[in-house]
Amino acid sequence: MRPPQAAETAALLGVEHFEGQADPGACDDLLDIAQRLDEPFADTSIIPMYSLCKLAKKHVTVALTGDGADELLGGYITLQADALYAKLCHLPYPVLRLVQRLVNLWPDSHHKIDLAFKLKQFFAAFPRSAPEAHACWRLLFYPEQLKSLFPGSPDLPDIFAPFRLAWEESAGLPLLDRFLYVDYQTWLLDDILLKADRAGMRHALELRSPFLDWRLFRLCAGMPAAYKRQGRQGKIILRSVAGRLLPSSVLNRPKRGFNAPVAHWLCNDWRELAEEEFQAANLEDSGLQPQTVLSLWREHSRRVKNHGFRLFNILMYLLWLNNQNMKTVTERKA
Repeated sequence: MRPPQAAETAALLGVEHFEGQADPGACDDLLDIAQRLDEPFADTSIIPMYSLCKLAKKHVTVALTGDGADELLGGYITLQADALYAKLCHLPYPVLRLVQRLVNLWPDSHHKIDLAFKLKQFFAAFPRSAPEAHACWRLLFYPEQLKSLFPGSPDLPDIFAPFRLAWEESAGLPLLDRFLYVDYQTWLLDDILLKADRAGMRHALELRSPFLDWRLFRLCAGMPAAYKRQGRQGKIILRSVAGRLLPSSVLNRPKRGFNAPVAHWLCNDWRELAEEEFQAANLEDSGLQPQTVLSLWREHSRRVKNHGFRLFNILMYLLWLNNQNMKTVTERKA
């Protein structure tokens, strides 16, 4: 059954509402997405975004997005993690290490993002600096894990460097604004906008982001932190304005992400593709350590652990690599 919230909101605002059926877990869509990317990209939300742009193109040629609102006005739950981290990081490390071990005993599930995943992600960040911990909330492979994935690459990049740089550039700002500045310079530029651009252009749909108008951007950046976030609530001033147009039943709904159930798809819709790509013979020329990848796949496919996000990253990298190799062969023949 389709959730009625979108239709109800459209009716309240008096705007047209369209619905469509999509099969975002289809292998053909995944292969098409990978082929259209110019670089390895593995944010799972590109899959529903791809389907949404395909549907929207049937009705319009230009669409507005809400991209930038969370970064400007503190909408992400990761900011709650930052606040909690600041309180807990003063605890003795042996205590934190014990909690890490206990949390890691929690059995995995194959749900998208459950409590076990959030806790493991949170406590794995200790003991790091504030900008590095902020990066960890979305990190899937830590430096030591990357080394085991790419053992033949001694000069792997410092994945925390962009976050530390943005943190240093924002010195002197209130704490919340420093974290938001880090998000402007990393998450927004390198993930959110890239995803929207690739998904929209695939279907010849022009996407516009009103929240990124430079005048609004400057206004929001200069607002007091209390206008952006208070406690666990983000986008305070935006909610205040929207409250004039929408009922509390809409305003107070929990934030819903745009994630995709890749853990499930890997074991079902994509299983044949995954098993083919994760064969040791296919991994030898990728730079990846076959034993590490195969171990992750065995644990995941047998539902011993949930490595869905990690394996999706690896799969997208391999599909991108396949496309690059095909381009090289085509260019040589030409």
